[in-house]
Amino acid sequence: MSKVEPLSSSYILKKAKVVKRLPNLMFRVKLIGEEDKKDTILAYTAGKIKKISTRVVVGDTVSILVAYTDNTMARLVKCDNIKYRRRLRKRR
Repeated sequence: MSKVEPLSSSYILKKAKVVKRLPNLMFRVKLIGEEDKKDTILAYTAGKIKKISTRVVVGDTVSILVAYTDNTMARLVKCDNIKYRRRLRKRR
């Protein structure tokens, strides 16, 4: 059997700043520290950000996972400043 590589080895974790909010929990983000490269990347929310309903607004600093093969899309995995977290009510 061939050994399958873990998901984390095929992605790069980078910091970015949210530039524009798009429909369906998607965002345009600009990479921090790499101004000379491509302007913006399309990022979609994934993981716990979607699950716990963290509100991401324009200007927030976020952590994204960018694939080695495709530099145009990324997964938004962590919001660094969590001021706007929607509280979920417990159902009875």
